[in-house]
Amino acid sequence: MAFKGKLIGGALGFFIGGPIGAILGAVAGHQADRFSKSAPDAESPRVRISQVLHPPQPPADETSIRLVVSVTVLAAKLSIADGVSSPVEFEAFRRKFLSNSELGKEMTDIFNQAKQDTHGYEECAQQIASLVGKDRGQLLTILEILVVVASADHTYDRAEQQFINRIATIFGIETTVVRQLEAMYSAVVHVTKVDPYEVLGVSRSASDASVRASYRSLVKASHPDAAKARGMPEDLIKICEDRMKNINSAYDKIRKERNLPR
Repeated sequence: MAFKGKLIGGALGFFIGGPIGAILGAVAGHQADRFSKSAPDAESPRVRISQVLHPPQPPADETSIRLVVSVTVLAAKLSIADGVSSPVEFEAFRRKFLSNSELGKEMTDIFNQAKQDTHGYEECAQQIASLVGKDRGQLLTILEILVVVASADHTYDRAEQQFINRIATIFGIETTVVRQLEAMYSAVVHVTKVDPYEVLGVSRSASDASVRASYRSLVKASHPDAAKARGMPEDLIKICEDRMKNINSAYDKIRKERNLPR
């Protein structure tokens, strides 16, 4: 896959048109890769530009590129929400989202440009919601990435929390679910002990049946195999695996506490 053209286009698009310019620029770069391999007629460039600006249904490859660029820009915008973008926040993002990616340096460049301010973050989140559609699993995974980035510097600023809450609203996900994700990383955000009930999104007074139902619902939304079946990009699958470990650990603690069957 010719990633270079896509991502150089994305970086240029960011300079020209902000976060959405980066997304469109990335796709324009992809089209440039394809264009360079063919001998189109004189009308072809206009058709291609039209397809970039108003794609009826982008091919899977273009959708993946748009998603990677969009998530990178959104994470960068979050990193400056508290006024200071720390190198450890990018490193957390790189480990969580780009560790197995071919995109490396290009995504670093886009992140560094996007972290200058938070301008356009809502538009970027709307673009992601449009790309992902009703795939709640992918949206939860992206929110989890943001929680990891926000807590990477061992603080969880109110501005960062408000930023993430706003993204959740755009994604159509309840803020109570954001609290669950925060609970999974509570050791990082200076809560002394992870509360397994918060991770599962239930109260301590919840019935055994309610605990099991919540656990099964989370497994259904987060299981890596289900994510693969839904066509989730590989960059996001690893995050599902990490979330499943947290969910299973929380349920195992509650199961032992209540003497529930496996």
